[in-house]
Amino acid sequence: MDNYLLSIVDRASNSSSINITIALMAEAPIDSHLNWRYTLDKENRTITLKHYLGNEIDISVYGSYEVDGIIYHTKIFNDGNTTTVCLFGFCENIETITFFDNVDTSDLTTMSYMFYRCTSLKNIEFGKNFSTTNVNSMNSVFGNCSSLKSLDLTSFNTSNVDDMYGMFGNCSSLKSLDLTSFNTNNIRTSVNSHGYMYMFVNCSSLQSINVTKNKWKESIGE
Repeated sequence: MDNYLLSIVDRASNSSSINITIALMAEAPIDSHLNWRYTLDKENRTITLKHYLGNEIDISVYGSYEVDGIIYHTKIFNDGNTTTVCLFGFCENIETITFFDNVDTSDLTTMSYMFYRCTSLKNIEFGKNFSTTNVNSMNSVFGNCSSLKSLDLTSFNTSNVDDMYGMFGNCSSLKSLDLTSFNTNNIRTSVNSHGYMYMFVNCSSLQSINVTKNKWKESIGE
């Protein structure tokens, strides 16, 4: 519960103040934070979700969670390392994932392996405010998502991304991709980046890819 000071002014311009207590409700069901590996920032009242631990097949990533009676607003962290497991990496039973519009992804710098080997995943709803502005790597983000038939990535900002290695690798059910929002002018090959290598490898059902010519880098160098 949070306390607020309410000021009241009547028609005669007399003013008074009273303290009121408002019970705020989290978007997430009670105890649903227990499905996650997470950290809490009590000062800023944020919960940072790091990896899904539950066994549900239809997942909602809520904009706020209640922990010990306190409401925390949701942020997302993705390690980008398969040895420590990423946000949904290796969650082979999940079928749908929905991100609420008020989930804060502004601190994301890597989406590598975020959904890697979610072999039953059929649909992802990223919400209206899923920000990829600060992301620099999308290495294998959808790798081995063999049940995905479509993806809406039209809101993705990829202007800072330099690595899309295996991004859709082994997405054998994907039929088409609209990548017209993608800006790949920052893609390169280097010690730490593999560029486009294996980006669409084994996408055996993929029939069409739409891109915007002046945003799509046609050759890759250092």
